[in-house]
Amino acid sequence: MNQPERTPEAQRRYRKTKQAALKLLAARSLSIAELRRKLTSRGFDGDVTEAVIRELVAKRFLDDEGVSELYVQNLLERKAYGRRWFFRKLLQRGIHEETIRSVLDRIYEEIDEGQLAYAAAVRKLRGLRGGNPRSRLAKVARFLSSRGFAESLVMQVINERLSNELRAEDENGE
Repeated sequence: MNQPERTPEAQRRYRKTKQAALKLLAARSLSIAELRRKLTSRGFDGDVTEAVIRELVAKRFLDDEGVSELYVQNLLERKAYGRRWFFRKLLQRGIHEETIRSVLDRIYEEIDEGQLAYAAAVRKLRGLRGGNPRSRLAKVARFLSSRGFAESLVMQVINERLSNELRAEDENGE
């Protein structure tokens, strides 16, 4: 038994903490740090919380790598984000840097981040019809940067790909 004590009162506290943890996990995937914060903020004892977390990790109910992978994949299905954006978000969720790097390396190994950034830039540029071409490119660059794409990648997309499209668009009078 992972419980720190075996007294009836200690067992009751352990059960209540575990029930609360499972209820929280049933509602949403949480990192270990998020679950710890939520249980602590609800007034559960720190030692009991740690014992419950150890049990849930051992049983794979709590898995920072799995939570990170699911989070990244779900968001990438809907919107284009760069590695840096996910790195910041996962750090905020209390995931360890090594875990984040491992997950992002695995996911981005299968994705062309340049193509992802380009597609996001084209969508953004479409919404910025009219106006000064330089101003529009600057807005797209800021947008890509805010989405966590590396500066070198942003500049590559802007300079090598979008500038030509924008010139062609202006020449065609669109």
